[in-house]
Amino acid sequence: MIRYLFLIALIPATVFATLWYRPFWVVNCKGVNGPLDISVDECPPYNICYRIWKSDTKSARVHVNFKFSLDREYTKLPISTDYYRYSDGKVIQLLPETDACGTFIKCPLKPGTHTIKVPVTIRDKVEWGEFVYVGLHINGTSNDRLVCAYVGFYANR
Repeated sequence: MIRYLFLIALIPATVFATLWYRPFWVVNCKGVNGPLDISVDECPPYNICYRIWKSDTKSARVHVNFKFSLDREYTKLPISTDYYRYSDGKVIQLLPETDACGTFIKCPLKPGTHTIKVPVTIRDKVEWGEFVYVGLHINGTSNDRLVCAYVGFYANR
């Protein structure tokens, strides 16, 4: 009888664990709000990440989607991206601060919830299966960061 109760107790835990599973890691930046939700097009839920590593150029490419909230209107939305390899930990800038309006998102942005999709390409000889963190930073009109997070994944085919 106890075995059956234990088995019944494990079923909801397994169901909830699969609902929260994501094939990538998310690390929020220190002292900055993280996104409301984050996804990577190449990392579908309940599956491994794929089509990230390019064998001909030894590069990696992902499309990062951030869902974030704004409390006031923005006519410009400065963003930047960088990455670091798990092996050496050096942060390397990929996209210097650029206005996302018109390129990645339609502006002006009204207060509320928005989603931005940014393609990120790492051209620095990424090895197959290497663990890489990609950071996306959304800044306000001054130099303060509104939203920031790093997404970690394995560069797979």
